[in-house]
Amino acid sequence: MTGHSLGGTLAQMVSMKLLRDEIRTKVIAIGGFRCGDPDFAAFYNKMNTDHFRVTKYQDFAPHYMPRFLGFKHTATEFYVAEDGMSMRQCDDTGEDPTCSYQWEWEFYRWNLMDHFDLYGVDIQTFNWDRACDYVFDRNQTRGQEIMETVLNWKKESPAFKLDMYLP
Repeated sequence: MTGHSLGGTLAQMVSMKLLRDEIRTKVIAIGGFRCGDPDFAAFYNKMNTDHFRVTKYQDFAPHYMPRFLGFKHTATEFYVAEDGMSMRQCDDTGEDPTCSYQWEWEFYRWNLMDHFDLYGVDIQTFNWDRACDYVFDRNQTRGQEIMETVLNWKKESPAFKLDMYLP
């Protein structure tokens, strides 16, 4: 299951509902908000081992809902650097001070474009009619490699760089 922005947050919440119904999921939340308090985050991290969040540089979305109101991110975060292509795995707290959390109190630096541009793809202008063809077309081996890498990711595995799979 995956989602961007509010969709990423909803993917995390829906995965917990499915888990309650004994359906295990893999979750990729891209540029999502905090969706629970520290107890929820700890429970989510414990129960749902196949999940991660992707954040980009100064994206504003990961800072909602704010920590000072009692919200906390789930782990594991992959932080995309300013160049938009390189990525690294953050610590397992969900609030690594060297990743997106470093911008928490610098709201004047939050950047709307970092929310909509990931790996050089502007999701506002991306041709969504052909998006599934790219991933699932049998002739698109690179799309298959990306999908297999994401679907086979395990929390214990070392960080990987998606840019090595992009054309």
